[in-house]
Amino acid sequence: MNHIVKLLKDYVLSVSKLRRIMAMFEEEMKLGLEAKPSRQSAFYMCNTFVTDCPDGTEEGDILSMDLGNSNFRLLLTRLKPGKKPEFIVKHYELSTEYRRGKPDKLFDYLAVCIEDFVNTNPDIGGKRLPFGMTFSFGYDQTALNVGIIKQFGIDTDLPEAVDKDAVKYLQDAIDRKGLKVDVLSIANDTTATLAYGMSLKPDTYIGFILGSGTNTCYLENVDRIEKIDPLKTFGTKTESVILNLENGFLGDNGSIDFVKTKWDLEVDNDSLFPHNYSFEKLIGGAFIGDLFRRTLLSLAENHVFLGGIITDRLKQKDSIKGPDVSSVESDETDGSVIALLQRLGYSSQQITKDDIEIVRYVCALIGVRNAQLAAATLSPLIQRIDKPMVRIAADGSPYKKHPKLHKLITDFISELIPNRKFELFLAEDGSGKGSAFIAAVAAKQRQKS
Repeated sequence: MNHIVKLLKDYVLSVSKLRRIMAMFEEEMKLGLEAKPSRQSAFYMCNTFVTDCPDGTEEGDILSMDLGNSNFRLLLTRLKPGKKPEFIVKHYELSTEYRRGKPDKLFDYLAVCIEDFVNTNPDIGGKRLPFGMTFSFGYDQTALNVGIIKQFGIDTDLPEAVDKDAVKYLQDAIDRKGLKVDVLSIANDTTATLAYGMSLKPDTYIGFILGSGTNTCYLENVDRIEKIDPLKTFGTKTESVILNLENGFLGDNGSIDFVKTKWDLEVDNDSLFPHNYSFEKLIGGAFIGDLFRRTLLSLAENHVFLGGIITDRLKQKDSIKGPDVSSVESDETDGSVIALLQRLGYSSQQITKDDIEIVRYVCALIGVRNAQLAAATLSPLIQRIDKPMVRIAADGSPYKKHPKLHKLITDFISELIPNRKFELFLAEDGSGKGSAFIAAVAAKQRQKS
């Protein structure tokens, strides 16, 4: 096993390396806030226009939508002051015919689904309903309810929609159906998760997603954002706003190459966008499965794993998925490891106890490094916010399903910033529920004005 430890030593990150990442993260944030930075920041530091946060006084029925690549869901959120929110959720398929071609075809289909959802909840019919939209594609935000589409995911291709407003597309489709629904907001999954977290616990200032990719947002004081003219941007006196970092691009200039293993470089070079989304590729659930596979393949090539036997499946990209890492870590027996190796084409006679221990060790290394990298990016935000208590609302499948990740991240943050009081907590399904709270706050503000 000592030889294995030596071969995999590049996965192990020292505290000094984590502090380098922290310093880098702080520098990129600073550049992203400046009106005239000395160079372009790796972070977008996007203004989400979410300036008023849930405070528990929101009430009424709110519709929201969480739109991704292959499916989407609609939610009805019922808010009553002093009572727990009620959520009704319905999932809808989003087939390829709607994800390619004409944008109106997609948005008209969404409106049909919204009509179906309203009709399946007849007690909400007849009244005008606020609607919040979680849009998991690239867009530029110019107002709370304006999102100019910039790019779609790899499974969606609607070229005519690029540089057009996603909210307008949806509102026009809703209006064509004659529905009494007003789209009041658009947000990404990270912002929505923070908004939902704020409704769950006080002192929640950071939203963190560790899913197929990763991203962070936080509540910033407006007077600390040089690039924003508050009165011109918001039209009124505003104290704070949620900023969406898009920090998955950290290291695209090579600045975090010092934490990459040779297997990280292989994953990057074989990805759809080499040398882009560098930080995301280090910890995102869409990439850690292949990182796991390539590491095991390398060990087999070095004849220290599975007797040097290499199956076609082990050589095949995506034969190991991100959830496999969580499955191995969750199973205290050898069952998950044996099932994984058998799926890769190995017989039970070929699998030794040492092989099982090696698989577990690689999984543990990847999990620990993920937690270290997450901690190194959350710690500077906790310091920047500088409150007596800072809570972090988190969501995403790897975060939820990995049995040790939450504690590992917490432990590493405590090591990096020992004198800070913080809490990392699960804001489950925040990407869907959070948009409802953003729309509810917007509706409340409309009633006041």
